[in-house]
Amino acid sequence: MDSIMSMEAFVSLLNLKAREFLMERNADVGKDIISKLPDSILLHILSFLPIKDVLRTSVLSTRWKYLWTSISNIYFDETSNNFPSGMRASIRDSVNKVFLLHDTSSIQKFRLRSRRSVSRSRLNSWVSTAISHKVEELDLDLPVSPSFKLPDTLFTSDTLSILKLNMEIVFKVPRFTRFSNLRTLSLRKVKFHGNQYAEHLFSACLVLQELVLCKCVLVDTTRITISIPTLRKLEIRHPLPLDYQLYGCCVTVCAENLISLSCKSCAVVELVLSNLSSMKDAYIDEECSGYQDNEFSRRVIGVLGGMHNVQSLRLSYDTLQCLAREKNLQASLPMFHNLSHLKVIKKMYDYTNEEVLMSFLEKSPNVKTLELPEVWVKNIFPQCLKSCIKTVSIAHFEGWYREVLFLKHLLRNSNVLERLTVFCGKDLARDLRKLNEINHELQAIHSCEIEFRKGFKRD
Repeated sequence: MDSIMSMEAFVSLLNLKAREFLMERNADVGKDIISKLPDSILLHILSFLPIKDVLRTSVLSTRWKYLWTSISNIYFDETSNNFPSGMRASIRDSVNKVFLLHDTSSIQKFRLRSRRSVSRSRLNSWVSTAISHKVEELDLDLPVSPSFKLPDTLFTSDTLSILKLNMEIVFKVPRFTRFSNLRTLSLRKVKFHGNQYAEHLFSACLVLQELVLCKCVLVDTTRITISIPTLRKLEIRHPLPLDYQLYGCCVTVCAENLISLSCKSCAVVELVLSNLSSMKDAYIDEECSGYQDNEFSRRVIGVLGGMHNVQSLRLSYDTLQCLAREKNLQASLPMFHNLSHLKVIKKMYDYTNEEVLMSFLEKSPNVKTLELPEVWVKNIFPQCLKSCIKTVSIAHFEGWYREVLFLKHLLRNSNVLERLTVFCGKDLARDLRKLNEINHELQAIHSCEIEFRKGFKRD
């Protein structure tokens, strides 16, 4: 529960814990509930609260005055617009006290989120203290100077399991870096000069399972390799506009145990996927609008070829548009023999490229679940629809004549279809008579289960 909780809600929670405590011990109603709760329970409750609410408990009684100095979760969030500047300075001083007066117990989580910078010495002191108290999760999201350097003790932590940095810093990784327990690494807006720092960082993560790279910048780099045998989940996000210094850069991913891939980028960066035999699900959103180079479409095809074993795949409208530039797409696309679930995602006013989608489906002979963002204009259906697709869902349905006609053709060409789900606009959803008429016409064609749902489906 990371959201800010009011003192009233906190007191209610305390009362709930107190009632549970009394029920377990058959205590009499009217006794001092709070004083009977052990410190371990009180500290557990405090661990869910932001630091500003934790500090407020120090005025409750003598017992509470220093109890908060033993909390295991330190959550300092000053991104709220209604955060008074005077209180911000006071709370930063109080955070200092938390670290200064903290006992020998471990700090499980330290999260710091701010729109204003913290002095280098103070921030390094907090991080170093958290590391010395065997912190397991470190989450820093705040502006810092480009020359800011994280303390060396961070790079040898053997207890850190989650590290999240949202900071525009030049990330220099020491040679002695070694994360023996780090399982989640999330880097946002981090800048690497040369490939040696990034590759050294990845090789030092001995048991890493989840990696997020968002808006990270590679400077003076033409090729970088992400080789992590233990990696299970990878997310790469480089939304446009993208700095042209990345043009021609090649990122190679070698992760034999990778299960999930999410890539929202533009084809300016060449992504090469190698040895992804364990891939189960992927989301590909490759944008190349504004770029006329046909090389981009071939790069997207290369990405798809590297994950041909995927079982569940989501493709964006932009990805289909990028593929449309390939003149001989049918021959260029790989076969997706293991693909069983395909979903196409589009923006509200875009139109799905049906030719590209048809080509993709022709290369996916075993698809069982198909999610479409809208109806097709052309009533041409792939072979997999007749032989193996059992579930179809369609969004943005308004009940127009051509849409109903598409559903009829769909049902006539679906030999094994078991379920059709249609997400309707609000006007159609209110017109029950029209919905019943459409449903009656469709049921006369196919005996599968047909369901109309109110509202457009959210991705």
